[in-house]
Amino acid sequence: TLFLKAAPYLGEQHSLQLGLSWARAGQFQQVLDEDEVAADDQFALEGHQTLWGLDMVYERDADGADGAGDLELVAEYLWLEKDMKVTGADAGVEVVAGDRVSGRQDGVYVQALYGVAPRWQVGLRHEVVGLKNELKEGGEHLSLKDSQRTSLVLSYRPNAASRLRLQLSSADIHDEDGAKTRLEQVSLGYTVTLGSHEGHAH
Repeated sequence: TLFLKAAPYLGEQHSLQLGLSWARAGQFQQVLDEDEVAADDQFALEGHQTLWGLDMVYERDADGADGAGDLELVAEYLWLEKDMKVTGADAGVEVVAGDRVSGRQDGVYVQALYGVAPRWQVGLRHEVVGLKNELKEGGEHLSLKDSQRTSLVLSYRPNAASRLRLQLSSADIHDEDGAKTRLEQVSLGYTVTLGSHEGHAH
């Protein structure tokens, strides 16, 4: 893994960080089940995968009480490539040992967080996986649809060491056949930081 970060100076109330990252797994292994049913349709693969990433974080400190008026913008783009060979396959699969399987897929998310009042923060996040989503398997070239999720977040910090977070999410997920499934999710989380942390070293 390698990464590079750059943080140009924008003044006392603004900060910006730009990043480039790279990761490679030279002995990547994977087992696939075409329909997730116990039948004669599993196959194993071995090869390598490479992941590239670009990220950006911008923050504005509004000098408001307990984060009021603060703004944070975050974005990240990821590009994944796989190059593998089949090492073993069941009789019900269209690939055989030695066949090459390769794929390319990307993903992106953007997120905005804003301090609407002291200790209170709202956020909006949108994620997309598979704007580019290709698979070459056993001589067959597949182009798959993307999946997306949008989330609305409300969080409250009773103190510097804890946070209560409510998230509402709606997602459209496409499977290999192109069928879309709509998912709605509500989650509530409570986070506590133990030990030394920013602003409270002891």
